[in-house]
Amino acid sequence: NGPALYTTENNWTESEITWENHPKRASTASGDQTLVRKFSWLEYDVTPVVTGDGTYSFVLVGDTAEALLFSSRESSNGPELLITVASATPTAEAASTPKGTGTAGAGNVHTFTAEADAYILQSSSAANHGTSDDLASDGDPDAAQIGYIRFSVNRIDEPVQNVKLRVFALDGSKDGPAVHFADSNWTET
Repeated sequence: NGPALYTTENNWTESEITWENHPKRASTASGDQTLVRKFSWLEYDVTPVVTGDGTYSFVLVGDTAEALLFSSRESSNGPELLITVASATPTAEAASTPKGTGTAGAGNVHTFTAEADAYILQSSSAANHGTSDDLASDGDPDAAQIGYIRFSVNRIDEPVQNVKLRVFALDGSKDGPAVHFADSNWTET
């Protein structure tokens, strides 16, 4: 079972966040994953939350004791925010803005990388894990781990159609859904 995604306040820093000073969740879950595949991208639909330019912070909160790990921004597959806008025409972009790729009829997709991320650990409440290559998420009641991710979104000049937050899983679910064989004596209707 994968972690649920929540929004949170932007008043944390990657180098100072700990269990003792972390901001609380600010919303109901924006999404929850039932199965996490090792070495794959997990996507959360955050379209209702990300409406244009601004700073957006998210929290990955595990609800089982699976100790999942995701790539942090310090690794090669860090968290991404993919924003699809209504325009099918790419706009001119400065070097410091997100890279847009236009596809006729599909809108223009802007990819933003996380400006900050860290995880906190309940059993090491004063420790900071802001420079780790991993983001941890674990719902163990005695050793919870929570991942924080922040994006700074700018130069979104068209209406937002769709927004996906992507994290890359380094570990998979240990207790995914069961698959059973069935005889072929059945029909769909």
